[in-house]
Amino acid sequence: MIRKNNFIYSFLIITIFVAIYILNFNYVNDCIDNLVTKPKSKICVVMWYDKNISDYADICYELNKKYCEKNGYDIIKDSTIRLPNKKPHYERIPLISKILHRYDYIIWVDSDAHFYIDSIPIKSFIEKYKDKDFIFSGDQDRKVYESILNVSKDKINTGVFIVKNTKYSLKILNMWAYDKYLFDNRVNKRAWNDQGVLRLIYQRNILQFKDHSVVVPYGILQNFVFNGVKDNTELDKVSLPILTSCNMTKPFIRHMPGLPTHKRIDIMKKYIKDNEIKLDFTKDQLNKFYNTSSKESFSKRKLTDFKLSLPKNKY
Repeated sequence: MIRKNNFIYSFLIITIFVAIYILNFNYVNDCIDNLVTKPKSKICVVMWYDKNISDYADICYELNKKYCEKNGYDIIKDSTIRLPNKKPHYERIPLISKILHRYDYIIWVDSDAHFYIDSIPIKSFIEKYKDKDFIFSGDQDRKVYESILNVSKDKINTGVFIVKNTKYSLKILNMWAYDKYLFDNRVNKRAWNDQGVLRLIYQRNILQFKDHSVVVPYGILQNFVFNGVKDNTELDKVSLPILTSCNMTKPFIRHMPGLPTHKRIDIMKKYIKDNEIKLDFTKDQLNKFYNTSSKESFSKRKLTDFKLSLPKNKY
């Protein structure tokens, strides 16, 4: 009897310690760097990525950090997994929801995208749309003329977007991340994941989403390294007047979607080399960037290169 009681007590003690460890681990794992301090700005740039893509994402982060330091914005990067049953793309949504109350605006930037260091302060652009809760960028979907003509404004690219701190924004973010019906019926189920959900919310104008958001043409918030055409004359006709009205000569951000890791790294190495003076990185930082190489396997590189060489659909 005594042995049985001792076993029960031991089991209970072990269970309590395990429970404490799990709870404590989850708490520590969900902490975000720099959130213990008071925000230095009303605007924060946010990134999420894990170690699997850190070879190129870390460089993007450092470039974005330089832009933020130059213009007085906060920047937060995180790798906490909050939605383990969904693809990593979704992790940005609960992250934004978690910190939105601390800022007037959150600027989401994908891990394969970075600000041009000589872009103007994005605050002046945000002020043009201060009556909107969300500011999105038009996409191309490899059908360039659809974006140019704005035939389908639901062609939103969520690699870069801006969220205003409002109750409405939080309601949309919650729907975007957790609504099962929208997930099951998202646009282009084979490819776009969370982006497809957001496009569906826009298409169906759920909660009058179109009244609360703006989709600026491609070429303002971001441009792509590969944009589907060699001649950008038609693209410039749409984006240039808006750029000019904002005293801009180029988009805010360069986005590198769909490219293999080694090409992303090479593109950023060249950008850093061409802008060493403006970026003002230390010698140690420069050496680290220039010595960065892709962790991607040779076979995966070749497969990605092959996919990019395939003929693109024409509008």
